[in-house]
This record gives sequence, C-alpha cells and structure tokens, in this order.
Amino acid sequence: MTKSNKKRLPSIEYLKKRYEIDPLTGIGKYKINIPNNGIKIGDIVKGQLKKANVGRYKYVSINGEGYAWHRICFAIYHGIDPFPLDVDHQNLNKLDNSKENLLKITTAKNNENKPIYKNNKLGIRGIYQTQEGRFRAAIYKDSKEINCGTFTTVEEAIQAQNKKKLELNKQ
Repeated sequence: MTKSNKKRLPSIEYLKKRYEIDPLTGIGKYKINIPNNGIKIGDIVKGQLKKANVGRYKYVSINGEGYAWHRICFAIYHGIDPFPLDVDHQNLNKLDNSKENLLKITTAKNNENKPIYKNNKLGIRGIYQTQEGRFRAAIYKDSKEINCGTFTTVEEAIQAQNKKKLELNKQ
C-alpha cells in the first residue's frame, strides 16, 4: 500500500465555524478572530502558495498544521472530508476553488491530469526510446506499469497503448 501525503482535516463543524467560503469563487473569509495572527472576523483568507508540478496550491494554517485550501473548500461545500481521496480542479486552475470546479477522485485518476514532464524527450506520455532506437510503450493502471511492447515506430507504440487501454477498460 502506498503512503498518502494527504491528511485528515479538522472536523467539518470546526471548519464551518472558522471559515465562510463563497461557492462561486472559492474565496474565503474568517468567521473568527485570531488575535495572535492579527486576523479579524471578515478578513479574507490569504494562506500561502506552495509550488506543485505546474502552478501553485493555496495552503492555510490551522493550529500550526498546513492544509490545502481546496480540500477545506470541498469539505465545507459537501460536508465531508475527502480523505483519503484527492480533490481535483476540473479546469486545471489550482487556484479556482469554486464549488463546481472541485471534484473528489482517486489519486490514479488525478494523475492522468499531470502534465508531461520536462525531461520527456518525445512529448508523449508512456512512450520512451530505448538505447537501440526502438520505442517502448507502457500505460499505468492502479499505480502499476503495464508494458505494451517495444516497436519500430512511435505510431506503432501509440496504437499499442490505445489497444491496451481499450482491453483494460472492457474488464
């Protein structure tokens, strides 16, 4: 079993007492005073931006612990902690925390949204050129790599990937 970097949120009741969030924008305001941080009722939740693969996520601190703002927004909108699942931004804008943009999904499904890494020389996910000049194709399902074979051309490798995806989706 893989280790999750997600953690449980404080209780929904506590979050609702602390924050008021506009479901159209995802912008939050404090409903409580936090004197040692200079926060007053009605102040906008600023948080801190932390770098992700592409772009940045907003994080807020609650009692010294950092929490992803989009997970808090989801919890308040739907009345449930998304743990252990991911919360996906459907439009891929990590700072758009509106209610309609946040979706609870598995990590595997969320990973399909990842951009192609900078070091990917071909620019095609799951296809790599071997030292012999052939093209190895693979797909990923349930955090496991599934080899689709090695081919003479990139086009053959792409066809093999598509065929394997269809086979797995029928199961």
